[in-house]
Amino acid sequence: MSASLPNSPPMSDDVCRLSDLRLGPGTRHDIAPDTGGRFVQVQSGGVWIASARRAYCVTLGGGMWLPASIAHRLYVPYGAALRELRIAPAFSDGPVHSARIARCSAMLASLLSESASQALARSPAAVASLLFGELEAAREGAWEIALDMPSSSSRIAALCDAMILDPGRDTRLEALADRACVSVRTLHRLFVDELGVGAGRWRRTVLTGAAMGALALGMPVSVVARELGFTPSAFSTFFKSHVGWAPNHWLANQGVKAGPRPV
Repeated sequence: MSASLPNSPPMSDDVCRLSDLRLGPGTRHDIAPDTGGRFVQVQSGGVWIASARRAYCVTLGGGMWLPASIAHRLYVPYGAALRELRIAPAFSDGPVHSARIARCSAMLASLLSESASQALARSPAAVASLLFGELEAAREGAWEIALDMPSSSSRIAALCDAMILDPGRDTRLEALADRACVSVRTLHRLFVDELGVGAGRWRRTVLTGAAMGALALGMPVSVVARELGFTPSAFSTFFKSHVGWAPNHWLANQGVKAGPRPV
């Protein structure tokens, strides 16, 4: 399969294709509106996938349907490998306008496998129909982690991007206020006015998503805890309170074996 850039060339009207995308840590990629939709599956690590004013954390084994004609942004704190199934414009106007899946079904996994390339070439309409059928039947994860995002013109837009992409950086409220060139009180007001929550609460959701992505890369729990500014015991308590599972139990449920940090 070909390597893909986030903004791929326009597709022909009746061709669907698979491609792989590997994203390094601390990167943001903008995906421009396209003529066809795409389903993106995370094959390692985790990403924040944002559209307009909402961002969703999608980790290993999960996926998201990105409709045509809508711009999206990918935020990658620790690195990720993605596989995308791009649906030709002729078949993109399906019944599904939004879908976020915590764990792809066996059918979805088979549609995204290398062996599906022949089926894509032979019968793209049938593949698109199967995809939409699976997306309609899928249930989104109960532990869904999501963020409200500021407008692009907001005084806190650059700060929020930086917090997502570098979650381990010193993010005490005083430090965040200094980076935004405002007082702590003003920073709190800006977050509440635009995002509905204070900077501290918003940051905790950022840390939760970052932790999930790092663990899904195979980083040891102790390393993830240290990089995000926690002791191991405090990290375990924090993670369980936000995700519903202790880190090791969540890893086991995801089918991930923690190990040395990937190079």
